[in-house]
Amino acid sequence: MAADPPGMQALGIDIVEVDRIREMINRFGDRFIRKIFTDHEIVTCMAKARPSESFAARFAAKEAFAKVWPGEVMPKWRDVEVLMEGPRPTFRFDGTAKGTIAGLSISHT
Repeated sequence: MAADPPGMQALGIDIVEVDRIREMINRFGDRFIRKIFTDHEIVTCMAKARPSESFAARFAAKEAFAKVWPGEVMPKWRDVEVLMEGPRPTFRFDGTAKGTIAGLSISHT
């Protein structure tokens, strides 16, 4: 895989069905949740009236980020965290993704 040119900008888009994430949570439970989401994301989502929707939105954001990741080694799921900082969602990165700058917009119906 060739390296991306300096200053490259990319846009990742992903759509996830809430029912699919709900089924994954029902089938695999805590094992699925803890593999994909940070402790902070879990607490935030579980505090919502419809946690599956919040988990699905974060999962889609992580998938969209993965689609445009320029490196050869993908960051771990938990190294890409979706936070609500005021009215807008943001990413926080750790591990191989630390230092990455990325914007985020989430939409769902």
